[in-house]
Amino acid sequence: MSKAFRETASGIAIAVGLLVAGYFLGAFLNHPPTKNSDWPAWVQAIGSIGAIFVAVAVSYYQYTTTRQLTATKEQQETEAMLQGLRDEIDVIREGFQLNVGAELEKSADGEIFNRRRYPADRPFVVYDACAGQLGKIPDAQLRRNVIRTYTQARGLSLSIRTNTHLLEELMSANIRWNFTKTEFDKRVVDDLRTSLIDYGSKLRQGYQGTRESIETLNKAVDEFLNKSHGR
Repeated sequence: MSKAFRETASGIAIAVGLLVAGYFLGAFLNHPPTKNSDWPAWVQAIGSIGAIFVAVAVSYYQYTTTRQLTATKEQQETEAMLQGLRDEIDVIREGFQLNVGAELEKSADGEIFNRRRYPADRPFVVYDACAGQLGKIPDAQLRRNVIRTYTQARGLSLSIRTNTHLLEELMSANIRWNFTKTEFDKRVVDDLRTSLIDYGSKLRQGYQGTRESIETLNKAVDEFLNKSHGR
């Protein structure tokens, strides 16, 4: 049974209960009992009205309780998702820093980033699993921060892989040129070297931008969780 159906059914039950109770109450006020023989019927009617009010009260209580429980559950799920995303990006950042980031920081513009690395094909397992639930994050800016950070991180991972492929092409081109000594093969080597120098600069920019986005995301998640918990 969907949430919308439950809410609609509860609303209808409350409305009908109030309508019936109002009808009996109006009848009592317009036609009050004048004889003792009338009272038993009216007592029974009043008892029915009381039962209706009790049923309406129970229905309303169940409705509001269900809504509160649903809202609490959704909030907890959103908080758990954000914590999972933050933990994942932090773990990946630490691993990247250890294996690639430190070396990338030591390299300078105008140089080839001469390190062959193969990032995992699917490094963002938590994000991929939660992608369909990102719309539940109520803070639009935080939601954009999550998407931006993971997009940059994925782009950096692909760039490292591309740089590795270019390095392998350069190595193969150098071997071929050392063997052939042709002008064409020399030009291929020079073009690849130029591409790698340019790509190294883009890698450093992408790395710095991704680091800044991760820091921004971590702060935004902390602020959201603290606000959610009333801290």
